[in-house]
Amino acid sequence: MESYGGSALGNASVEQTRLCELHPGDCATVVRLEGGAAFRGRMVSIGVVPGREIEVLSGRRRHPFLVRTGATRIMIGWGMLDRVIVRLSERVNEE
Repeated sequence: MESYGGSALGNASVEQTRLCELHPGDCATVVRLEGGAAFRGRMVSIGVVPGREIEVLSGRRRHPFLVRTGATRIMIGWGMLDRVIVRLSERVNEE
């Protein structure tokens, strides 16, 4: 499995996790994409790239998540969520 962007998950100075571990309302920055060229290409095409902020709008464990990146809302399936490594951010305040 190849990796695109970022450093190893074990970096203790920054809290990193997989996108599938987040909950609705959580925000994070994409650190790394773990997968082959086809997976990375798909993520890049929908705007999920290292350095990009992402917010979980809805979803639950083992089900697709609705996420927002920029002005775009996207459904991402569980298998893909598990291969996106993120760094947690502060929660977004609902207005």
